[in-house]
Amino acid sequence: MDSIEPIFDAHTTGYIDFLDMTIEAAVNRQQAGYISLRWSARSRATLSMHNVPSAHAVAIEITSLHGLPGNTDWFTLLEAAAVSRGGRPHWGQINTLNATTVASMYGPAVQAWRTTLGTVVGSSSTFSNAYTAQRGLEPFTGAAASVAGIRTGNLAGAAVVPAIELLLG
Repeated sequence: MDSIEPIFDAHTTGYIDFLDMTIEAAVNRQQAGYISLRWSARSRATLSMHNVPSAHAVAIEITSLHGLPGNTDWFTLLEAAAVSRGGRPHWGQINTLNATTVASMYGPAVQAWRTTLGTVVGSSSTFSNAYTAQRGLEPFTGAAASVAGIRTGNLAGAAVVPAIELLLG
């Protein structure tokens, strides 16, 4: 299956507008799959797709059998429609975001992520790849994150757990 799963703030109309557009656009497409909605509590994790302003998020998963003609165009349309309505594509499904779009979606959280990750990994490229580079999620080398109000240069010992908590929320 090919799939995309944008997550929306459940207390806005963005997800309803997205569903209306999706159903209307699907009528003339050769797709075979499903649409699933899942509500959840918000997350405070720094780059969680579920880190929304209100108390609840809604994830909308749309699938289609892999290899069907038109899948690429269909999922390109869905991603653009979701983003334009405040949806955040799931990091692990179809997601072609670039650094500019990620920065506009997540705001200062991207800077916090890069700084904290840079503090944890230093100059290691363990968490770097084409995916993270395209989305502007590379760690700042030599970064010093502020963990629970204490600025740290090299996280060691007891400071590692708070830094990981900062990344995960």
